[in-house]
Amino acid sequence: MPFNKVSRILLAALLGLSSASLTVQAAQRGRITLLQGSGGPLQRGIPPGMATPTFVNGAASDSVALDNVNSFERLYISQSRLMIPQSDRDVLIELYNATNGDGWHRNANWKSNKPISEWYGVTTDSSGRVTELDLSENALTGRIPPALGNLTNLEYLNLRTNSGPMAGGNLTGRIPPALGNLTNLIGLDLSWNQLTGTIPPTLGNLTNLKYLILSTNKLRGTIPPALANLTNLIELVLHENQLTGRIPPTLANLTNLKSLYLSSNQLTGAIPPALGNLTNLTELVLSINQLTGTIPPALGNLTNLTVLVLHENQLTGRIPPTLANLTNLIELDLSWNKLTGTIPAALFKIPHFTYKTDDELLLY
Repeated sequence: MPFNKVSRILLAALLGLSSASLTVQAAQRGRITLLQGSGGPLQRGIPPGMATPTFVNGAASDSVALDNVNSFERLYISQSRLMIPQSDRDVLIELYNATNGDGWHRNANWKSNKPISEWYGVTTDSSGRVTELDLSENALTGRIPPALGNLTNLEYLNLRTNSGPMAGGNLTGRIPPALGNLTNLIGLDLSWNQLTGTIPPTLGNLTNLKYLILSTNKLRGTIPPALANLTNLIELVLHENQLTGRIPPTLANLTNLKSLYLSSNQLTGAIPPALGNLTNLTELVLSINQLTGTIPPALGNLTNLTVLVLHENQLTGRIPPTLANLTNLIELDLSWNKLTGTIPAALFKIPHFTYKTDDELLLY
């Protein structure tokens, strides 16, 4: 039967075969519906997008695709080396093995023959691809395998709280740069583990991300400027790590941001005045760092703020009168800095403001 415009990913349908003589019996819309090989019929489609060998003078070559082949009836691929992407099931099994799945608190149906949608913590779409993986507080131990980057339909990945006596687990090692391949991700939570190394700049590829939570780990290095690409972010939570360097002024690009938590790190330099552009912010927490300079008057533009916490830094100068514009404030903590002068009288007009101690400038 004629076979028009063969998919570039033709050979991906041969999963599990090392040598075969195949007869194409039916084809429609770029998909083979039946392949007959040495292992029997293979009832599987051929996904689009992978480059495949074609033939030049009888020898296999990976430099040319089969797009220009108009028809054929037999395809011989004996002694071929095929690059076949991992199935989502294989990726999940690799995660299970890498993180001591037998020791998880909850692992119902994992590695069984049941559909992966019935495995604990796994949600799939109508095509069987993994869209959500929630293994939080589940005693995962070991390293996050880079293979997770192959779950390209994933929208939510939650591996938080796997350290400590309650969780009984301990995710260690680096955040795999391959997670930057998960461009459909909306939420990524790896908090409360013992992850080390730097934040991969490849996370800047996740432009659909709304929630990035990497807090309470042992991450070091600077905040990657590439995170400024994540313009859909609503929450950026990086507190309780070992991050150094300055707060990137380019974070001001994240105009949808509502929560920015960078406390309990080793950040230095001044608070970027450009953060005053984040007018959707409701929570700004930069405490327990080594920030210097003055409090930017531009923070008075953040009229949706309910929480502004800058305590335990090395901030100097006076409290800007513009903070009186923050009429929605519930918590304002500027204590344990090197601020001078008096508290602006206008701050006392904030509805929820109560003066507690002038010595420490602790304001609520």
